[in-house]
Amino acid sequence: MQTSNKHFCNLFKTIDTVQVASISIFGYCDDRGSENYNLSLSNQRAKQVKQLLNNGGVKLKILLEIQGKGKVALAPADSLKNLDEVRKNNRRVDVVLNLKNGNPVQINGVYFELTQQSKRGDRIYLKNIQFPIDRSILTPETIIELNKLALQLNKFTHIHIEIQGHVCCTKGSKEALDIDTGKEELSNNRAHAVFKYLVSKKVDPKRMRFKGYGNRFPLGKDPHLDKRVEFLITRS
Repeated sequence: MQTSNKHFCNLFKTIDTVQVASISIFGYCDDRGSENYNLSLSNQRAKQVKQLLNNGGVKLKILLEIQGKGKVALAPADSLKNLDEVRKNNRRVDVVLNLKNGNPVQINGVYFELTQQSKRGDRIYLKNIQFPIDRSILTPETIIELNKLALQLNKFTHIHIEIQGHVCCTKGSKEALDIDTGKEELSNNRAHAVFKYLVSKKVDPKRMRFKGYGNRFPLGKDPHLDKRVEFLITRS
């Protein structure tokens, strides 16, 4: 965590926890160290925040997911001049709060829209980007959302993104079958579909990359919502 325990606890005093349906906690590390070491350390960081919440009176039953996600890799644009600052920002814990009315309140690096102030490491979650079951085709609702995102990306040309695809409800496999290709590559195909559409809206492909993450990072709500694409700011 990059904030004091006192500041963190004071933050939760400003939130009406009666309205909180669930809390997810995700720990991260910088790029140094082995994969196993970083996974262990990031998990310890997430558990430390869980303990802070427990001590602050947050009920265990709403702590839905506590997970260490390992290291955050450096982007090619990261220079030696700002390497210490970049690594400092990557040694963090993200806390996501979901309200009972279904509208998530997210803090510490997760946002609902792209802005000029968006910075490297921020994640953008657009809840209207959804997909039909077992398919990677774009729905009309998704196209409307992507049109808005394309306008923002073409306005804020200093921002680079990773398009991250996700799936739900798989059994015995981390990836899901795309019925249109007959291969287990659904999350990657969804991310690629979004990538291609943004390119068609004149977003520079050199500012974007895409990757499928399978079912590794569920939101912990309705599984239908896990058929999603999120956006990670890789350069700003």
